[in-house]
Amino acid sequence: MSSPVRMLGVLALALVVNLLLFCGLPLLTQTKQAPALPRYEEPFSLATLPKPERKVRNSRRKKFEQERKKPKVIKTALPKKSIPQKTKIQPLMPRLQLDAAPPMIAAQKIDPSFFESGQASLPGLKGFELGEVDTPPRLSHPVNPVYPYDARRAGITGVVRVRFMVDEHGRVSKITILSAKPQNVFEKSVLNAVRRWRFRPGVLDGKPVPTWVEVPLRFNLNS
Repeated sequence: MSSPVRMLGVLALALVVNLLLFCGLPLLTQTKQAPALPRYEEPFSLATLPKPERKVRNSRRKKFEQERKKPKVIKTALPKKSIPQKTKIQPLMPRLQLDAAPPMIAAQKIDPSFFESGQASLPGLKGFELGEVDTPPRLSHPVNPVYPYDARRAGITGVVRVRFMVDEHGRVSKITILSAKPQNVFEKSVLNAVRRWRFRPGVLDGKPVPTWVEVPLRFNLNS
């Protein structure tokens, strides 16, 4: 009796081992999936500031639309009305001929940009801050500033904070250097690069609007 029982035990043990191998083999051969690569994003993005209340944004948008619809008026100086002067009767005096030279007329300086633009420049729209638009401007055509040769050779690093406006067409204007450390080293390189940047303009209520942008540019020898 002990021999059949022993045989049954051996068969049962062999069956359990085969089941474990059959079920665990797919887990052992399964390859680990490679981690997903980070999604490529633009080399330059602008942080979105907290949006103000809807009432403030609506009032700014209405003011912007009203200013844009105003006709551009060129102020011209009206000719002064000449007031006839009363003639005074002078006593008869002998005529004296004086060889006096006529007075010289001073030449007036005219700004050439007045003729290039075709009209007098009017004050521009103030534009919106980053936190006031639904979608901030996105840099689509970056141009890296050139590291000045003397600064690189001397091992000078620094940062320049610049503020500018991105108009409805994505062009940059009204560039202002807010701060520069050190001064008079990197400012010219920053201005030459920023004025060549192109953006996708900021959007408010589905329409492109002029938006102010402020960003620091760092000059590092290792980058």
